[in-house]
Amino acid sequence: GARGTDAPRSGANPPPPRLAGVMRVVGAVGRVLVTLGLLMLAFAAYQLWGTGLYEARAQRGLRADLERSLASTTTTRPTSSSTSSTTVPAPPPAPTGEAVAIIRIPRIGVDRAVVQGVGRADLRKGPGHYPTTPLPGELGNAAIAGHRTTYGAPFNRLDELQVGDTIEVRTVAGDYRYAVTEQRIVKPTDLS
Repeated sequence: GARGTDAPRSGANPPPPRLAGVMRVVGAVGRVLVTLGLLMLAFAAYQLWGTGLYEARAQRGLRADLERSLASTTTTRPTSSSTSSTTVPAPPPAPTGEAVAIIRIPRIGVDRAVVQGVGRADLRKGPGHYPTTPLPGELGNAAIAGHRTTYGAPFNRLDELQVGDTIEVRTVAGDYRYAVTEQRIVKPTDLS
């Protein structure tokens, strides 16, 4: 015989109300975590590629401005007269964020305009010259900072430089060529 108590099932039984609530919470948490993961991925992509696009656009403008300054600069010396001083005053420092030099490091492919200043806004445009140090070509140590991972990463491969490699810098005062003599890691406050 047939059993009268066994009815055919037409679908799965719904979970108990408490389990259904837990499943909804777990599903919502999962969606939130996936959304956060996608946002973090988008932020990482922006940091790696988007900042480089910003820096490239800024570099085009800085290079054009500096090239105009270099073209209009003359290399003639002022004439001296017996009644004037032979000391020529140093030009005022460039405003923060403006191009002061072109730096080229052939070994690692650097060819960038250098801005005056090392603040966040300055370094977003490219390598920055520490305003408290002399400009390249002046007496003393010129210090230039730059990003290694974002905003075009101009100094990403700096660790590949070897003794004897050249660093070329062009300013309105002239062209200068430096040679790497050693490599060491220093604190940002060490200007020696």
